[in-house]
Amino acid sequence: MKRFNALLVVFSCLLSGLALANSSIDLEATMKKMKFEISQAYKTESKDEFKSHITSFSQLLQQAKAYSFPPERKDVSMEGLNKVSAVVEKITLEMDDKPLPELKAHLRDIDDLRKEYHKKNKPSIWENLFS
Repeated sequence: MKRFNALLVVFSCLLSGLALANSSIDLEATMKKMKFEISQAYKTESKDEFKSHITSFSQLLQQAKAYSFPPERKDVSMEGLNKVSAVVEKITLEMDDKPLPELKAHLRDIDDLRKEYHKKNKPSIWENLFS
């Protein structure tokens, strides 16, 4: 019986470790920070501040991409994050050549992608009822 209890404790610790490793990224908090950085980038009148917010956003984007999405949502989620990455890359490449208002126009693209992919990933009422 002691042996069984010891195995149970070890097994529980292993499962807890896996759960903690998988949940080490708080996706909701990361997404809120991403939205904040985009909001601040849109409000700024300084190109240096804009660049700082885009850099922070890009780092948060990489964290979001490292999240372990549920299998049924992984493809759509990664597709959306990759499209956002492409917009961020475009902003970064144009940072030195374009004026701030033109760079800010790309932020609308990011927001449009956010809305589109949140809608795609939101389970329907029927999925919630019958799953």
